[in-house]
Amino acid sequence: MNTIQPHPKTLIKKPVLFIAALFFSILCHAQSFEIEALKKQLDAYTKQDTARVNRLNEICNTFPRLSYDDLERYGNEALQLSRKLAYPRGEGMALLTQARLNYPKNRLDLVESFILQADTIAKKTNDEFLQAWVYLRLSGLYGNNDSREGIPWILKAEDIAVKLNDKRLIMSVHHDLAGVYFRLGDYATAMDYAVSELVHAEELNDKKFRYYGMSNLADVYIMIGEYDKANEYQKQLIDLHQELGFGNRHLAGLYNGLGENYRLSDKPVQAIEAYEKALIYAPSAIDSLVPISNIADVYVRMDSLPKAFQKAYESLTMTNKIQEDSMYGWIYGILARAHLKEGNLDSAVYYGEMGYRWGQDFGIMEDLRDNAEVLAEVYSLKNDHKNALSFFQKFISYRDSMVNDKVRNKSLLLEHNFELEKKEDEIALLNEQKKLQRNFLYSSLVVLLLILVAAFLLLRNIRQKQKANRLLQMQKQEIDTKAKELAAQKDILQKSYDNVELLGEIGRKITSSLSVEKIIETVYDNVNGLMDASIFGIGIYHDAKKALDFPSTFENGQALPPYSNAVNDPNRLAAVCFTSGKEIIINDLEKDYIHFLQKIPTPIEGKNPASLIYLPLISKGKLFGVITVQSFNKNAFTDYHVYMLRSIALYTAIALENAESFNQLNSALDTLQDTQAQLIHSEKMASLGELTAGIAHEIQNPLNFVNNFSEVSVELVEEIQEARSERRETRGVFFPE
Repeated sequence: MNTIQPHPKTLIKKPVLFIAALFFSILCHAQSFEIEALKKQLDAYTKQDTARVNRLNEICNTFPRLSYDDLERYGNEALQLSRKLAYPRGEGMALLTQARLNYPKNRLDLVESFILQADTIAKKTNDEFLQAWVYLRLSGLYGNNDSREGIPWILKAEDIAVKLNDKRLIMSVHHDLAGVYFRLGDYATAMDYAVSELVHAEELNDKKFRYYGMSNLADVYIMIGEYDKANEYQKQLIDLHQELGFGNRHLAGLYNGLGENYRLSDKPVQAIEAYEKALIYAPSAIDSLVPISNIADVYVRMDSLPKAFQKAYESLTMTNKIQEDSMYGWIYGILARAHLKEGNLDSAVYYGEMGYRWGQDFGIMEDLRDNAEVLAEVYSLKNDHKNALSFFQKFISYRDSMVNDKVRNKSLLLEHNFELEKKEDEIALLNEQKKLQRNFLYSSLVVLLLILVAAFLLLRNIRQKQKANRLLQMQKQEIDTKAKELAAQKDILQKSYDNVELLGEIGRKITSSLSVEKIIETVYDNVNGLMDASIFGIGIYHDAKKALDFPSTFENGQALPPYSNAVNDPNRLAAVCFTSGKEIIINDLEKDYIHFLQKIPTPIEGKNPASLIYLPLISKGKLFGVITVQSFNKNAFTDYHVYMLRSIALYTAIALENAESFNQLNSALDTLQDTQAQLIHSEKMASLGELTAGIAHEIQNPLNFVNNFSEVSVELVEEIQEARSERRETRGVFFPE
């Protein structure tokens, strides 16, 4: 009897999907009613015998998984008690639990050691049941980086389970096989095992594995485009989830599956809502990773590229952190499609090829198909027809192998057989109808014979038509090639037209304002929607200060305090751009600054960017300032971005010139109004002088008359007094005084 040797890959490779999923299923446990019942049984059964060991091992292997602490407690007790009782099967199963406990610690050497100890016990005691579980654990260990390497071990476990006719063991094995073939994109085989799992679950009345079998079938139906069938299973899964008492982790998986259904059936709004619900219930990073990456893919389909990039890079960061290598092919494919839609062909090629290589490493058919498709389109746009044709042929091959008529027909047949098996018990109870059924069978055979004859005749006609179809197919391919060329030309013209329309609209918005602050704000809003404007600013030249003033600069959407750059400062890119009147475009500041500056400048506000653009603002030959857009990412700006920013810079210069002219007009108007006010005041004072002189003259005339009359009156009085004096003298006797 051969002893299994340690697998060399377990000592040099880090675990990926299997280990991560297993670890988080332990750490982020989703308790169920079944687990709670088993715990109560263990608490009630205190006898230290093999029955207790079996119960301990049963709860350790129950789905959903226990918490890490519970698994460690029950697993250690099972190992100690089985050794004390000299119970080999119990010890072997407990050793497999010890292996699982070391996955989160990344101690693959201990994982392998415990599994091989259990393997030794199984071979020594000829315990085939234990041997099957050893093979299942080895499949997870040796298939952690490439699921294909784990398949032979699961198939060995299947052979033993079938030999023992252990339906529960068969059900567990087929559950694992369904998951492995689904990840590899072999949906026909995955459906075989999922249906088998569901049939055995129905026979054993096991609602838990019925749940898992229906979940696997729903996933397969989604991938082959049978969305209505997938919906039927998903509705039943929600009811089963409540009935089984599964926790949030399974609920997150259900909503993610529902989102997949909506995503692939072109219902993006409903898909995002479902994925958002999955994130609400996701208890860990690995449970959130898939919904976040799926949201990114939906945003790509919706042409909402900023959101797509945000979610894609978020999921890529999470993948790097938890070392979930099997996700790279999918996420790089999303980034490739996003960059393709953005028109950044070089980035699309980079991420597409990365995703394709990861798909090859893990044998994930969906990643191979999607990345081959985007690479074919990108190379076609780059006029690299050799690579375009190569990847297009690969895409067709992967697509046809995943979704074809054979898979659809086989899914219907398997489902039909499953329904027949469910009704076997009912048919057995209806003996009185056997004769009718037999007659129906004979009739069916006759009909089937007629169908076969008709099929033979049809097949002969089909073969005769195939020759003609080949010629038609060649002609169709030529027409399709020309149609694609015309479509590509149309897309280029449409894109050019759209750019003109967009720039026209942006120009109208910018030049419609005469306020410098409003102009800067409008330019920022439009530039930020077109490219990565992590840093944005407009410097306005002031001749009196010989400086560029930056009244409003934005970093990550936040306004920075105003600042100035002297135009004679040779170590400021804004000053260099203004004085030279030339564009400055830098894709990597650390490498390319030497072409413009002596050293990397320290920013006046914020932090240093990685890539940047400075353009002079020129209108009618006059320099008004500079505009700058900067990013913290290297190579953030394409030729398209530079082209769009040049046009926006021209509109901005015109707007600043209008604003300057408007301010000059306002200043002249204020001066004119002040002069007018002074003239009015002078005229008022002159009029008041004339009025005063007139009034004085009018008053002087009566005064002169009064003065003259008073002088005459005095003379008359004097004369009267003299006359009276003379009279007294003559009449002094008679008129005494």
